[in-house]
Amino acid sequence: SGFKLREFPFMALSTPTTLTSLSLNKNQLGAVPPQLAALSNLQLLSVSDNAITELPGRVMAALPLLKSLSVQGNKITVLPQELGSLRFLEYLQFDAEGIISPPRDVLVKSAQAVLRYLRKVWGGRCSGVLDLTDCDLTELPEEVTRWAAIEGEEVDEGGGV
Repeated sequence: SGFKLREFPFMALSTPTTLTSLSLNKNQLGAVPPQLAALSNLQLLSVSDNAITELPGRVMAALPLLKSLSVQGNKITVLPQELGSLRFLEYLQFDAEGIISPPRDVLVKSAQAVLRYLRKVWGGRCSGVLDLTDCDLTELPEEVTRWAAIEGEEVDEGGGV
């Protein structure tokens, strides 16, 4: 970390599938490289203090053994629902400022509350049954209104369908 990398030199990895920990902190990465999806044994990923604006859900979902993810010090606006598919993920470090999804009601609680919410949303996306009980929401999350729009339902401003 701290080499001012603008992109990750994957050619430097001779055996990328055995890598379990990767720290790319304090560089100038503008994006999480899609090649990270090949690192299926990755358990710790830290990309703090870069210029990243998006966490690609497909890349995150391709890291099934991930236990720890640090993304603070970036300009990320969405923590992707796919993080909810990572059953071993127990440590998530991010800056709540600027994040629009998950909702602020969840973000202000704790990283564990965020993980719980993402798991519920991911589970709902997979099963078609969304249960956001005990999430302390004050308004209907954008994810729900998007699903309703996909299903052809109209959502009123009060949150009813």
